[in-house]
Amino acid sequence: RAAELGPANARIQLMIGDVSLRLGRPGAAAAALGRAAELAPDAFPAHLGLAAALLELGELEGAGVALTRARALAPGHPRLSELEERLARRRAP
Repeated sequence: RAAELGPANARIQLMIGDVSLRLGRPGAAAAALGRAAELAPDAFPAHLGLAAALLELGELEGAGVALTRARALAPGHPRLSELEERLARRRAP
C-alpha cells in the first residue's frame, strides 16, 4: 500500500526497501532502493541498501557501483567496509 501512495517519494521507497531486505526479499528491496536512489541521489542509505540487496542477488557489478556512490557520500561509514569485504570475497576466483 505504501508503494502505491508514494512511488515518487524517496523516503517511502527507502522504507519499503529496508523492510524488504530485512524480510529476505532482495529483489523487492533492490527495486525500491534503486527507485529511492534515483529520486534522492544524495541519500546514502539508499545506495548502501541497494548495494546490500544487489549483493544478495549476486549482481556484483551493480553492487560495486552502489558501494562506490555510497562511499562518496559517507566515506567513513562503518558498514561500507563490511559490504566491500563481502563484495571482494564474492568476486574472488
